[in-house]
Amino acid sequence: MRTRDLGTDLVVDDNPVFDRWIGGFNFVVAMGCAAIGVIHYNPAGDLRDVFLILIVPFAVVVAGLGLWRAVAQPGTILHVDGVGRTVTLVNRTLLRRITTSWPAAEVARFARAQRPGREGEPVYRLRLDFVDGGSLPAATLWQPDPAGVDAVVQRANALLGK
Repeated sequence: MRTRDLGTDLVVDDNPVFDRWIGGFNFVVAMGCAAIGVIHYNPAGDLRDVFLILIVPFAVVVAGLGLWRAVAQPGTILHVDGVGRTVTLVNRTLLRRITTSWPAAEVARFARAQRPGREGEPVYRLRLDFVDGGSLPAATLWQPDPAGVDAVVQRANALLGK
């Protein structure tokens, strides 16, 4: 999560570059395994050839999942405009971009969301709470540092007067 405080504006950019690279790597490796299986398959061969052709569909599925992870992994840009008193959230993937804006009157507050991480330690991310009781994640990636998320929460709430 990269934060830029511009005085009257706050911009939080949350881009999952590492996850996209891992997805691309999985796609390349799995397609390579599928290609090797197809190239070395001999229809009149022995039991090894049966195993080769059975591996190909699994490799293609793993390649498809890797490609999906690389292309469809969302990133977010949150812009809190203290002068215009608006909050803009941009969700983007490599395929599409969705921009949503709310006036400060519809936003109840920014808060810190928490859940257990992989090793049982808690992880945190930015959450946007609305006056009507709904909430929305304002960041894509979960962070291990609560102080960083709390600093963004305090600054965003201060800009909106919450």
